[in-house]
Amino acid sequence: MKVSHWSVSSALLAIFLTSCAAMKEENIPDSPLPELYHQGLSFYQQKNYKKAIECFKAVERQYPYDHATIQAQLMIGYLQYLRREYNDAINSFKLFIELNPYHKEVPYALYMLGMSYFQQLSVVQRDQSSAKDALDHFELLRNRYPESIYRKDSIEKIKTIEDHLAGKHVDIARFYLNNRSYDSAVSRLLEAITVFPRSTHVPEAKWRLVEAYDHLGLNKQAKMMAQDLVKNCPHTEWANHAQRFLNGI
Repeated sequence: MKVSHWSVSSALLAIFLTSCAAMKEENIPDSPLPELYHQGLSFYQQKNYKKAIECFKAVERQYPYDHATIQAQLMIGYLQYLRREYNDAINSFKLFIELNPYHKEVPYALYMLGMSYFQQLSVVQRDQSSAKDALDHFELLRNRYPESIYRKDSIEKIKTIEDHLAGKHVDIARFYLNNRSYDSAVSRLLEAITVFPRSTHVPEAKWRLVEAYDHLGLNKQAKMMAQDLVKNCPHTEWANHAQRFLNGI
């Protein structure tokens, strides 16, 4: 089950409306707290996320010890995420977890941390630190909170990120092959295959290993990898390359 942003926002809205109702029941003398909340929610529903953030930051600033501040922190992070201010969102969710490590919304904060990094996944030719950070948070959520509604989508994101990282290894290996650094290429390709065995990049990684082994004069290893590729990835262009290689031996 994939968790949509609509379901996330709907869940948050329900939480915040409940918080507002609870605050109205409390006796907070001369307090504009409910008004601040309603203003923030109103701006959020109007998609004026900047103004909404200002309202929730006012709650956070003026009532640092009120339970409403906990929900305000979550809303600030979510709104920053919607504004694609991913680094700010990361800081907000990290702060929430640091201040409220046992709160019931920690799984949500972990999920949104992962999503904030995930949205910054760069093209495969560039640095992958965001991918690794996203992977760390999704794996933490998967392992620590097995009953969370965000777990299934986290698992799907993990698969996507692992495929992305495997592609990075293959891309670097191609660079090494083009520069005749065959040992370095072998190291990268073996890592891609062993660490990310279910990646869509595995067939190409195996073919590039055949090429690298062949250049290194490791004929036995090249033949075995080509045979493995033909057997286990038969309906790929890389298997066709491997079959031609075997036919030419």
